[in-house]
Amino acid sequence: MHKLTIFARRVLKDVSQGRNLEAYVVAALGIALLAAGVLGSVDQSAQMALIIAALTVLVLRSTAPETGIFALDDVLKDRQAFGSFKDFIAEGRTLWMFAPSAVNIFNDASPVKAAILDRGGEVCVILLDPDAEHIISYVQGQLDSVGQELASDIRRTVRALDQLKKSGKVTYGFLPFSPGFSLTIIDPDKPGGKLIVEYHGFRNEFTGNRMHIEIARSQSEYWFNYWVNQFVEMRKVAFASESPTS
Repeated sequence: MHKLTIFARRVLKDVSQGRNLEAYVVAALGIALLAAGVLGSVDQSAQMALIIAALTVLVLRSTAPETGIFALDDVLKDRQAFGSFKDFIAEGRTLWMFAPSAVNIFNDASPVKAAILDRGGEVCVILLDPDAEHIISYVQGQLDSVGQELASDIRRTVRALDQLKKSGKVTYGFLPFSPGFSLTIIDPDKPGGKLIVEYHGFRNEFTGNRMHIEIARSQSEYWFNYWVNQFVEMRKVAFASESPTS
C-alpha cells in the first residue's frame, strides 16, 4: 500500500507539472481497454491502435536526451570552479555567510560594499568565536596547514565588518562551535536565490581544494531551504546572548 501511495503521488506530480503526459495517456487507454475486455468484447482495431501508440511513445522517448545521468564532477567542485566571489554576489541584495574567519572574503571588502551595501542591501556574517580558545585550537588542527592564525584572522574580519557598517546594514555574531562547513547565501528569500556550501574536510593542502556545492533555489527548493534553515539555526545560537552586532 505504501508503494502504491508513492506511485500515485509521483503520477499526480508528473501530471501537474506536465511531465510524461503521453505515457500516462497511453497507459490510461490501455487500462480502459483492459477493463472493457474483461467486461465484454473489444474491437481488434482499437487494440491494434493502442499497441501502435504505445510503441510510438517508446520509440520517441528513446530519442530524448538523457537528463538523469550526469558527471558527479559537474556537481561537486573546488573553489576555483566557481569563479570570483565578486561575480557570485553581483546581482544580490542580501548576503548571509558563515565561515570560520571569512578572512579571504573580507580582507578586501570592497566587492561586498559595491555589490550589496551600496545598492541598499544587507549583510549578515557568522564567525567562530575568537575567544573560544578550545574550539579555535580544535579548528586550527582541522583546517589547512596554512590556517594557523585563526583567532587573529577572525579579529581582522571583525575590523573589516565594523568598517563596512558605515556603508549600510551589517550584522555579525559568533558561533561557539564549528559545524564543519562554510555557507554563503545570496538572496535567501527570493526566487533567484543561490548558495554555496563548502565542506572543510581535514587538513587540506590548500583552501581551494575543499569540496563545494552550488545550489540555486530554481534547481532544488527543498535543498535550498534546507541550507537557509541551517543558517537560521546557527544565527539563533550566534546571536542568542545579545542582539546582533550592528
